[in-house]
Amino acid sequence: LSERKSRIEGSVTTEIEKYATIYDSVLTSSGKYAYRPARVYYGVSGITPQKRLEFVSYNPKGHPSQIRQNGLRDISYIWSYSNNRPVAMVEGSTYSQIQSVVGSSTLLSLGNNVNPSESTLQSILSQLRGISGSVTQGASYRPLYGVSRQTGTTGNYTSYFYDDFQRLESIMDRNLKIISQFAYSDSPGVGNSYVRSFSPDTAVGGLLTLAVERQRISTTYYDGIYRPVQV
Repeated sequence: LSERKSRIEGSVTTEIEKYATIYDSVLTSSGKYAYRPARVYYGVSGITPQKRLEFVSYNPKGHPSQIRQNGLRDISYIWSYSNNRPVAMVEGSTYSQIQSVVGSSTLLSLGNNVNPSESTLQSILSQLRGISGSVTQGASYRPLYGVSRQTGTTGNYTSYFYDDFQRLESIMDRNLKIISQFAYSDSPGVGNSYVRSFSPDTAVGGLLTLAVERQRISTTYYDGIYRPVQV
């Protein structure tokens, strides 16, 4: 699959950029062939397109487990939740390096795990940070809701909490201080349905400890079929 961007000036057409994606075919367990990206090429006017991105390997669900940028930098992904959610991204490491550190059987078990514990995921992240020259980030999820925790390269993390209707309710730092909080209303009548967000200018234990002007409140109103409206 290729794509070109050109500039037209009168009767003269000048090629500006060129993209090309090469796909590989793979035989699935159902006996059918699936196609997935293998390499991406990019070039500018007058220069032969060069390989910019290579998909080195995939997991059993067809998600990339390792990519290589510009033939130099490797980025690997660890998957879980039945191999459908990425729980770690390791920049500067190949997937084979990760296998040698964590263990192939551990990665296989983690990938098939439907709902891994937070302690299991944090243990994996700790091992990954021991890979020399690499940078690791992580995430965990609450099934049917969304991301429950994001862990940065330094080990600091942000937690996400939801209400009983699967709506994001609050975002907190590792000390359970509020970064953002959300309130919802769903009632008949114009102006009665809204999403209100609070983004305090500093992380706090409770919004009531801050003056209203420091809570940085933003409200989006909706009509009866959830289209944004101005009130």
